[in-house]
Amino acid sequence: MILLSILVGFLACFLLAGWLARQGAVPLPPASGRLGCIDGLRGYLALGVVVHHFAVAQGEWLTGQWEDPPPGLLVTLGQGGVILFFMVTGCLFAGKARQDPRQVEWGRLYLGRLFRLGPMMWFATALLVLLAALASAGPAQWRPAADALAILAWLGFLASPDLFGVEKSWRIVAGVTWTLRFEWAFYLALPLLGLVLHRGRRLAPPGLLLGAGLLLSYLLFQAHMAGLLLSGIPGLGRPLALAPLFLTGLCVAVLREREELARLLRGPAAALAGTAALAAMLFLFPTAYGAAQYLLLTAFFLPVACGNPYFGLLRQPASIVLGEISYSLYLLHGLVLFTAFHFTALPAAGWSLLPPLMLLTTLAASLTHRLVERPGIALGRRLAARRVA
Repeated sequence: MILLSILVGFLACFLLAGWLARQGAVPLPPASGRLGCIDGLRGYLALGVVVHHFAVAQGEWLTGQWEDPPPGLLVTLGQGGVILFFMVTGCLFAGKARQDPRQVEWGRLYLGRLFRLGPMMWFATALLVLLAALASAGPAQWRPAADALAILAWLGFLASPDLFGVEKSWRIVAGVTWTLRFEWAFYLALPLLGLVLHRGRRLAPPGLLLGAGLLLSYLLFQAHMAGLLLSGIPGLGRPLALAPLFLTGLCVAVLREREELARLLRGPAAALAGTAALAAMLFLFPTAYGAAQYLLLTAFFLPVACGNPYFGLLRQPASIVLGEISYSLYLLHGLVLFTAFHFTALPAAGWSLLPPLMLLTTLAASLTHRLVERPGIALGRRLAARRVA
């Protein structure tokens, strides 16, 4: 029943996205601006996170505890999606990370990132504030000054503090905003990466330099999972273990520049191998965290970055639409789940509720992408152009 609901949910979202593409409701980016088949992958990663958090929300509804579901597919879908999202970011910004920092317009880049990520985050925060107020015990529990500071922390990507006396308020957005802070840390580290990698070319070939970083990524993962990585300093183990995922994406970007290798990885054999690697990670491991799982995800992602459409799936207009709205999907799904599980009787339907909620989230994401994200991106570009002028 669970697997069937997941498959039906993915298929329903694919069909809806195809309809949105035919209606022109979500404009597709030009093919020339795409890196490999990454645009066709991102939506499925976001939907995997939706499935994972549906399982978490259902568990909280049944037991009162917000915690991961039993080890297996419901865990690996969500964790694997986040891992691949970090790799995607590293791959997309590899060019900036390898440039001489003196040749990059950092102000323009950061302004563009702010207006790419900010408007949807601010919109989601407004909905979060509304739902937190509704879920609270009433104005008697509100602390105006503290709540105002908490809202500013949310708006500034700084933290996810409780609001209006609602414990673990981050549950309202399914706790996804921690990844955005990681994204910003990576963006802020780009000048330093550029300094190291640009000058590092004098010391070693880029492939060797980045390969060493990739090996370090695996070792940090293993150390973190074994509890050996700064276990005495709360909160630092996971950041250090996950941060090198961006470097993995950077390594992938370097490898895809080797045309002979890229041509090989665009073929059907690579698609079969990548599919097998992804299936093994999803179904054979309790979690997506670990050196073996990490290698399997890299083996799956490398052909995607090289332009392998995985039997045509990642070049379908529906897949591109899902990729375009993936950021809205990521930020909105927790709000949809919280509303369904805390203010309605729908959770009694069990896993049969998953496909309708996935569809609702996809439809809502298409609207916010058009009405919030795209205007924000356009505004950022105008401000950046004015700044250069």
